[in-house]
Amino acid sequence: MTAPEIVIRVAGPSDVALVGNLARGVIRTSYAVAYPPGAIAFFLEYHSDDAIGKRIFSGTVLLAEMNGEAVGTGSLVGNEICGVFVRPDMQGRGIGGIIMDRLESIAEEKGVRLIELSVSLVSKDFYEKRDFIITRSASIDVGAGERLDYFEAFKAL
Repeated sequence: MTAPEIVIRVAGPSDVALVGNLARGVIRTSYAVAYPPGAIAFFLEYHSDDAIGKRIFSGTVLLAEMNGEAVGTGSLVGNEICGVFVRPDMQGRGIGGIIMDRLESIAEEKGVRLIELSVSLVSKDFYEKRDFIITRSASIDVGAGERLDYFEAFKAL
């Protein structure tokens, strides 16, 4: 028996809800351990269907599928990675790395020499293992005395 194949494809306008539901599902489960409710709400809005539709139009949104099911997604707009998400039950299987490899290749093909991204608390180790350099920590006041803490990072291609 062989392992199921991960298929990576470019998401189109008809995939907005699928990509959005996947990203927001990961945020609700994986981010809840590190962030307060106001930060979760901020992330959910940042990855709304409207925002994902704009990323599909202005950049590249990838969808990772296994056995016809969406298991991961990631996007590149200009030189910025705008989020890589892998379903919690599929994490640790290299899917995020496959998505990142493809996004980095797409960036290189477009002449991008430096990728930038905002790194969540829960994904810091993932990006550091991929040779991203953390330049500073930052936070956003999300109200009610809550903060969304994150890191700014880059990688030279």
